[in-house]
Amino acid sequence: MYQWQIVHEFDPKKDYAQRIPPRIGGILSLLKKDETLLSREFTEKNKEKIIEFLRVKTDRAVQKAVEAAFAVGVKIGIIRKLKGPNDGRIPYEEFCKIPQVSYWLSQLNSSNIKNLNVPKSRRLGTRGIYAYKLWNFHCWLWGKTFEFYRMNQIDEDKFVRKRDKITLRGVDHLLELYQELNSNSIDFVKIIKTYLLDTKKHQDNRVKTVELDSCAIKSFFKENDSEINYSFNAKSSYKFTDSETEERIMSLEDFFTILTVGRPTVTEKAIFLCKFHRGLDSITLADRFNFQAFDQIALYFKSSNHNTWDLDKCPIPVTLVRVKTDFKHTGFLDRDAIESLQKYLDHRLEKTGLPMKADEPLFLTKHNHPITTAWMEKQFNKLATNAGLQKKLKGYQHMNKYISHELRDLLKSTLIATGVTADVADHCVGHKPKDTYEKQDRLYPEFMRGQYMKASGKLNLFSNLSNNMKGNDEQVNRVTKLERQLSVTKSTFKEFLESSVEHPRIISGNGTVHPTQEEIQEYRRMNEALLKELDQI
Repeated sequence: MYQWQIVHEFDPKKDYAQRIPPRIGGILSLLKKDETLLSREFTEKNKEKIIEFLRVKTDRAVQKAVEAAFAVGVKIGIIRKLKGPNDGRIPYEEFCKIPQVSYWLSQLNSSNIKNLNVPKSRRLGTRGIYAYKLWNFHCWLWGKTFEFYRMNQIDEDKFVRKRDKITLRGVDHLLELYQELNSNSIDFVKIIKTYLLDTKKHQDNRVKTVELDSCAIKSFFKENDSEINYSFNAKSSYKFTDSETEERIMSLEDFFTILTVGRPTVTEKAIFLCKFHRGLDSITLADRFNFQAFDQIALYFKSSNHNTWDLDKCPIPVTLVRVKTDFKHTGFLDRDAIESLQKYLDHRLEKTGLPMKADEPLFLTKHNHPITTAWMEKQFNKLATNAGLQKKLKGYQHMNKYISHELRDLLKSTLIATGVTADVADHCVGHKPKDTYEKQDRLYPEFMRGQYMKASGKLNLFSNLSNNMKGNDEQVNRVTKLERQLSVTKSTFKEFLESSVEHPRIISGNGTVHPTQEEIQEYRRMNEALLKELDQI
């Protein structure tokens, strides 16, 4: 690893000839001239301050932000990288190459990701999740000194029990010590439990999360042919779900608010309506739906021209394999999802200049990259925050109440509430049947579709608004009118400018009409007024 020397203090007013985001500038401002430090020590010392600069407040987000800030610091000349003592925080990819770790990982199940460009070492599944867990344990162990009872042979038939102090160099070193014939397993169990009970290290984690750490450590020893057994009660130190714990729950009204008051882009609205109707987890949407759904939709409508799709044929089936369980199942996209897709495809064509082609990613970010699971969670959090709904779960510092995974729960709950059979509801969200005799999706596809259609009135939040709003017809009509007005102000801004004769116009050399500041402020005022009125309903 490297030490870092601070050559100059960061000056937020100085022009460094590149854009420095506020979160990066905030982290750099914590550095003091002439300091020599390790990145891990800096992060642990300033974690609470760093979190204030970040939107996502997890340990991983803090670590990545510090890495990015130090890279910028080197680039602008305020930080110098020095070769220094190894602090154990080796890069994840290098950790996976340690012989004992590599041998262990080769025996675990990998992820089923097929289309996303994710390095194998970064893919989740049992292998990826356990690897990250063990990596954190490795970094925690490095440089710590523990006492061990060891039997040392002093003569041919004489042994002496001795207490030695040993400074550890990670999990591979711990395993080597454990494999020595004369080691005492109690010492090793105590070290592992000390890590698992380190509440500062596992801050804000639930019982299941810490139990997963324990499973990863046990697996590492077992698959290296050196099984270690111990009992561990995570409930003694960590939070667990009980009847009094605040749970995540999202209603149809909440989702409607997120997709209106939250001010989604055309892309975001299409993605989250498709995620909801199809009942997908984020990785299946990003890795399978995004690369496979368009061809199935075009085949069903018998046209790749999205403007010719007949909405009266909805809901339409889309068959995918769920990445997490490798389960092939069929779900549906109803009218709202298809209509939002049509608008998105118009936007995509305008943005890229090219129509959709087979095997291309359907949903693209603003940089024309395929969407990822992290991108989806970030955007959904933004929409829930814009809508005034987002908050932290009671008792947790960093856990948001509204996440996109709740759309799966919302779909299943809505299907069952509208009379859809439980087995069909389970199938639509990708839950495997209880036995292999259930094959309704292949033998009776129209039955599946008919069952799903029972919920169409609830699922189509926009095209069937009156069935999904609480209150009287006057309130429903008011919301519809406000939505229409908001849409008009967004889509006809150019016409608004050209027809506003009381304000002067700025004309560029190529004849392009540019809005004046007064016109821009008027446009914003109109939108804010409509959104405020809509939010009060």
